[in-house]
Amino acid sequence: MIFILSEETDHSTNEVIKWLKFYNKNFVRVNDVDKIELEECSISSKKQFFNLIISTKHSGDILRVNSDKITAYWYRRGDIRLNSSGIKNIRHPAVTQFAITQIRDVEEYLLYKLSLKKSINKLSDIFINKMIAIDAASAVGLKIPETLITKNIDHVIKFKKKGSIITKSFKEGYININPVFLSGPTIKLENEVLEKHTTFNVSLFQDCIDKFADIRIFYLNSTFYAMAIFSQNDESTNVDFRNYNEEKPNRNVPFKLPKAVSTKLTKLIEKLQINSGSIDMVLDKKNNFYFLEVNPIGQFEMTSKPCNYLIQKEIAKELTNGRTK
Repeated sequence: MIFILSEETDHSTNEVIKWLKFYNKNFVRVNDVDKIELEECSISSKKQFFNLIISTKHSGDILRVNSDKITAYWYRRGDIRLNSSGIKNIRHPAVTQFAITQIRDVEEYLLYKLSLKKSINKLSDIFINKMIAIDAASAVGLKIPETLITKNIDHVIKFKKKGSIITKSFKEGYININPVFLSGPTIKLENEVLEKHTTFNVSLFQDCIDKFADIRIFYLNSTFYAMAIFSQNDESTNVDFRNYNEEKPNRNVPFKLPKAVSTKLTKLIEKLQINSGSIDMVLDKKNNFYFLEVNPIGQFEMTSKPCNYLIQKEIAKELTNGRTK
């Protein structure tokens, strides 16, 4: 059985499941909205196992999962949150918080046991620090944009004298200000902006690379699936290709990474202890490759579909140990 931990709205999970069904593989998908009960967890010197009872929200099905039956684990999204309805009867906030931390220890153990299976990603992958990633990239020999972290406007002005700079958030994500979601895009900083905004929180600033193309890469099972995004000629996307121009999309084509770059990326993957994820790089006009960031739980469809890589099929094959009909 393949155990998939995901979110109800994640379309990429659906695409991989289509291939699992095609190969007639047994799987269970647990979404963030499903109810999880721990029936039993046994830890002894001879054997360790756990049994879960999962109540699916929409179908109403009751699934029983025995860890001994799990052959592979894919962490896609979400978390394991055990049903803790009994805590509602506790009236003292401190006791309630203590009870929650007790349950969380059990949840962490279950995730740990799942990660020991043949697996793609794990929950801790979502917490990779962007600054640690670029530091590690530099340590393995990859080029990185010069980076400044400060809240001092004088340091920023001095930094900008070297050339154009950008600012972006430390971590990817969205702010939910009902009814809209706001994200932190990459912004090119002009002098007039710095003149108006002299007071700010600790922020990240980087060189603005004169790029030839963005390079989006998905890594899986020692293979790099790379795509070149020709975003530099569009005002909407020339700083951040994620500012998609729906009316006139960027041209996206398959791209073969130079051996020297893929070798260094492999060392980075090993250093960060991940086995899958999306990597953003930039190719400048002097043919230099710059590492920007890695998102282990990143989207793969944006690379797979334009380039016909069928990454969703490769993920399904990896989860089945390569054994397909």
